[in-house]
Amino acid sequence: MPTAYLVPHTHYDVAWAFSKEEYLKINETILEQALELMKAPEFKFCLEQAFLLKEMEKRNPSLFKGIKKMIKAGRLEIVDGQYLMADTMLPNGEVLIRDILVGKRYCKEKFGVDVPVAWAADSFGMNAQLPQIYKKAGYQWLAFRRGARTDITESEFLWKGLDGTTILAHWFPLGYRAGLNIDQWEQSLAKLKKYACTPNILMPCGSGSMPPQPEILPAVKKWNRHNPAVKMKIATPGEFFQALESCDKKPGVIEGELYDDELVAVFPQVCSSRAWIVQNARECEELLTTAEEFATIAWLLGAKYPTDDFREAWEKALLIAFHDIITGCGVDKIYEEVREVFASLKGKLNQLLSESLIYIAERINTGGEGTAVFNPLPWPTRNWVESAKGGFIADAPPAGLQGAQTRPSPKEAVGRNKNQGQRDRNALFPPQSGRPERDN
Repeated sequence: MPTAYLVPHTHYDVAWAFSKEEYLKINETILEQALELMKAPEFKFCLEQAFLLKEMEKRNPSLFKGIKKMIKAGRLEIVDGQYLMADTMLPNGEVLIRDILVGKRYCKEKFGVDVPVAWAADSFGMNAQLPQIYKKAGYQWLAFRRGARTDITESEFLWKGLDGTTILAHWFPLGYRAGLNIDQWEQSLAKLKKYACTPNILMPCGSGSMPPQPEILPAVKKWNRHNPAVKMKIATPGEFFQALESCDKKPGVIEGELYDDELVAVFPQVCSSRAWIVQNARECEELLTTAEEFATIAWLLGAKYPTDDFREAWEKALLIAFHDIITGCGVDKIYEEVREVFASLKGKLNQLLSESLIYIAERINTGGEGTAVFNPLPWPTRNWVESAKGGFIADAPPAGLQGAQTRPSPKEAVGRNKNQGQRDRNALFPPQSGRPERDN
């Protein structure tokens, strides 16, 4: 017999139609209402994104305690598990990975939960690298809304990534509001059944920053009395996927990028909306990973690693990568804060990078005057270098450090560089990359 899994949820936007603070107040009320409804033992709920939980921990400890209790009881399920739900097309891969790592680490530390469901409820398309990223991050399943291609005829399938990794995926044919209108349940289920590849039907019941619906409790009981052909139950996404995996029928395989807007809009034009956001985001992404790289080398030489500074920097970068911020589709007022975030982030990262480079340079035994050229890339490069003493062409090996002790001392690689027909200069580089060597 077909079973409809009605999943009450709310989609959280950190900033979009309202400001960050306004959304926090709205969603605090929503979570209070959800916990109140959970006094009924059959009611369940799911929520997204670790940032919201982290804010509730600070703002409302009593509410946070109730959330923790319901998660432990299996009545409240965390899905997505990212720090904030990133756009999956514009940020670079490292940002997508850090978003998952930061969010899932918080959920594990605070609730003892390794979030199993990647829940891309509103990301604008799905890039082809995600199956590998999701599986390596510990996700078992994926549910998503936007980007499904017209060649997808079933809502459940194995999505195959560029490297061959597959993840069991569910596409929301009617979006995440499929079960929102109780008086349209019959029509909605008829449409969802046409797409479902098994008798298990996922019917999300919620919307963006929408309070839970107390009326679904009696409505589900009424449905089961009058519709014996399709059983309905209030459930979590995890329960749906477990039922899906228990079926004998195996879903088909879909390969490649999911960025089609014919079925559900993905808004590809947002890539050029408020272009300054994407430009500044890319600059900060590169600056952040470069600053981390040289801070690590400095740490190997004895410097204190600025853990707290980088944690705060990543949280700011992940805010920028949020799907309604980096795409530029929010209201004007939210971008006033975004400009402030960019300014503070660049200032701090440039400071951290300068401190690391100075620390490393001071420990290079030049045997005389020289110019230290730092190459942050993991491959060798040949480039024109400008310095206070003039310019020259430098052949720089990959970034990295090697040494002979547990905490190695730097070895400089000295290259001869042609100054376009003028006299030769010595340039000092960080040695070849690789793990520090130790004496056995």
